[in-house]
Formats: sequence, structure tokens, C-alpha cells
Amino acid sequence: DSSVAVRSSGGATSPRGARVQINYSDIEESPIDLVAANNRAFALESVNDESKQVVSVAYNTDSGNAGDGSNRKAIGGGAKTGKWVNGNTGAAVTADSGLGAGATLSFTGVLAAKRVIREQGLDTTNLVLYTSPKGIEDLIKDPNLDSYLAFSKPEAITEGVVERIAGCNIVTSSAISDLASGGVSTGKRSVLFIPGVAFGLVSGRDLTMEAQRRNEIQAIHLTGTQKIAGFVKNIEATCRISHS
Repeated sequence: DSSVAVRSSGGATSPRGARVQINYSDIEESPIDLVAANNRAFALESVNDESKQVVSVAYNTDSGNAGDGSNRKAIGGGAKTGKWVNGNTGAAVTADSGLGAGATLSFTGVLAAKRVIREQGLDTTNLVLYTSPKGIEDLIKDPNLDSYLAFSKPEAITEGVVERIAGCNIVTSSAISDLASGGVSTGKRSVLFIPGVAFGLVSGRDLTMEAQRRNEIQAIHLTGTQKIAGFVKNIEATCRISHS
């Protein structure tokens, strides 16, 4: 006999959005369609906001439990114990403190994070690493990759670009969280995860665009709103990487 714990993940969404005021005089003098340009900006920002809600807000909520048959899983999937590594040494950590400025993201750290997910018995052939622009630079400068970068990936040297490393697809993201502590002002918490398995997004209302003409102030108010919430579906398919 075996028992199965059904862990549900989900919850209430919250409204998010912004309002922009465009004066009639700006519309009359601008060579471009300001209303259409702002609508496009709202649409692009809504996608970025979804990423932030998942990999920064939800994933960096360590409180609550991992869920069981009686309790709904916490928004962040619970504590990241055993699924959190030092981006430089690959050692398991439970806090950002003590990293120091020299704890740059390294090939060793990425391999250690990948091992954490692999040890859960999951398929690691399609991993995605969200990291910072500095994290990309640190990987390119890692001495452990000199031969690989020079002979196999020359574009990493000539263009400063690396899209895949250790079987992980790398995405430069502004959505990842800053270090919670550690004394490194530029430190980040990169996220290695299995797409489509690790995270989920609850949508209460899709992006809604509205315009209100305010004749008394000779302006148009544009608003873009959506109701979303990010959740960690399977914490086993993730690994947090802290680095300077």
C-alpha cells in the first residue's frame, strides 16, 4: 500500500496596473501615436510583470509549508532548504549572508544547482536559468570554461553572449530578486528550473486597456490593469542560486 498526498497550489489574484496621463498638447505635437505607443508598452510590461511575480515575488517567499492532503501549498512552495546553493562554490546554503563580493556565478555553481534538481529524479534536459547580466559576464570569464569558450563557442568571446551552458538555457532577466542579505549590493538570486513544471500563474483577469477623456484638464487618462498571482507548483523542480 502507498499513500498519495495531493498538493494543491493556487489562490486569490490581486489587481496590478498603472495609469498614464497624456495631455492633448502632447498628442497634437507628437509625430507618433502616443496612445498606441503606450498601449504597446502596457502589453510588454504585463509580460515582464508576470515573470517578476513568479521568479521574484512567489519564489522568494520561503514561509509556509510545501503542502499536503490537508493543507494548501504555500505561494512559494515553502522553505528552500536543500534546494539553494552558493553560485560560486556550489555548496548548499540556507541564507545569503556570508557570500561576499567574491561569490560570483560560476560553472561549478550551475552544475551544483543542476545536480540538486537531477537528484529529485526529474528530467534535466530542458532546464532554464534566469540570471542577471553580471551573472552572464561572470560565466564567460570563468577560467573553468576557457577552452570551451575559445574553441567551441567563439561568439562568447567576440560578442559576449552565451545562450546555453551545462545543458541549461540561459535567460538574462531583470525579474530575479536581489539578495535578501549578505552585504553585496549587486548580489542576485538566480533561479534554475524546469519550465512548465516548476511554476504556475493564476490569472483572474487578462490585461485590460481603458482610456478616459478628461476635457476639464485637456488630457487623456490611459490605464492598463490585470489580475494575476504567481505560485511555485513543484519546488522539487527548482534551485535557488545566490551570487554577487
